[in-house]
Amino acid sequence: MIMDKDSIKERRKSARLITSGDVEYSVIGKLDIKELANTKNISAGGVCITVNERIEKGTILFLKINLPEKDTPIEAKGKVMWCAEFISSALIEPRYDLGIEFVEIKEVDRQAIFQYVFDHLRKER
Repeated sequence: MIMDKDSIKERRKSARLITSGDVEYSVIGKLDIKELANTKNISAGGVCITVNERIEKGTILFLKINLPEKDTPIEAKGKVMWCAEFISSALIEPRYDLGIEFVEIKEVDRQAIFQYVFDHLRKER
């Protein structure tokens, strides 16, 4: 199901940071096919990424998220909470934003994301 972004309720529990970074992801149970995506925003509770394929709500993804200040990628499993299609004027094919809630992440990685978000939001003020 594709949702209109305007109909998505704001349910975040953590502050989010609008950021662009590289993400490698794969659908759990789908032959370990790895795809590349970009982050739109991130929080300690989840991430929004832009992908080239429609991925259904409820799908579990394995994510490797690259944060600029971290030497190694953060690994997590996340559940797709929503999928919103959009068409970029520069591209012919549609793209999709995915709202992903972390369902399995090391606490040290969650804290690294929290610190990254906190530090950048503090600098913006």
